[in-house]
Amino acid sequence: MIKVGNYRVTSTLGSGLTSSVYLGKLNEESDDVAIKVPSRRQVLQDPTIQDLLAHEYSILSQLRHRHVIQPLDFARKELFLDAQRGFRYLTSFLVLEPASQGELSDLITSSGKLDDQTARFYFWQILDAIDYVHCKGFAHRDIKLENLVLDSNYDLKLVDFAFACSLKSTNYRIVGTDLYIAPEVFGSRSFDFRKTDIFALGVVLYVLVSGTQPFASSRMNDRDYRLLVENPARFWTRKMESESFLELPESLKELLKGILHPDPRKRWGVKEIVLNEWYNQEVDEFEVKDTLKKILESPPHL
Repeated sequence: MIKVGNYRVTSTLGSGLTSSVYLGKLNEESDDVAIKVPSRRQVLQDPTIQDLLAHEYSILSQLRHRHVIQPLDFARKELFLDAQRGFRYLTSFLVLEPASQGELSDLITSSGKLDDQTARFYFWQILDAIDYVHCKGFAHRDIKLENLVLDSNYDLKLVDFAFACSLKSTNYRIVGTDLYIAPEVFGSRSFDFRKTDIFALGVVLYVLVSGTQPFASSRMNDRDYRLLVENPARFWTRKMESESFLELPESLKELLKGILHPDPRKRWGVKEIVLNEWYNQEVDEFEVKDTLKKILESPPHL
């Protein structure tokens, strides 16, 4: 038996470097919830990790949007008890609405690149969430496939606001996840947090429509990343010759070039994105979700 405060854990949803997310409930009659808990090792090594949960709860409590995960409860010091492994420790934890269909990265793993309609459907939802967060005065700062999860209705939720900050913040330290970090983060004393979120969104879209990553690392020692920064025209010429891009419509290629532009002054924002032809094509939501259900509920290939 595992308990976190008054919550009983029923299963593990996922584990990261610093925290685990469990599925649990208050009692037999209550609805399932997701419970985010720092690991015992992390709490012992760096107790300030618990401050990140308090920070995340503070920001999420100011947001209410259908594509942003909703907080349900927070506790600063409660007992984590794992009777089977025989250890206990005091920790903070954050209770969230559950996302039962896993991460968007799981969908890519199951299906490879998404079809045109499904990619557009999720791009709409991601952009909607990011634009809302920005309009509320915050930046997420860790947009990535693993922080985009699907609920029971196969709709997307943006999660993990541990690195989120006010758009007025002057804390320009490097945070986020390698592969998704915009070039100006490394080379500027200040930058627009909204544009760095858009760059990370561009990496997500690139993976959704091609099934591949644009570069192996967002560091200048990575050949592709360095080429994008120093010679974007040549970068895209090389990419467009690859098999993954041969069948993509020109308007989608233009969208990718716009939101992955290495110069934040030239990088597209929401106003430019919503005028793009590919973005404005229709989507049959019922068809998309029916396809998703078949993909996600089919047994894995052995």
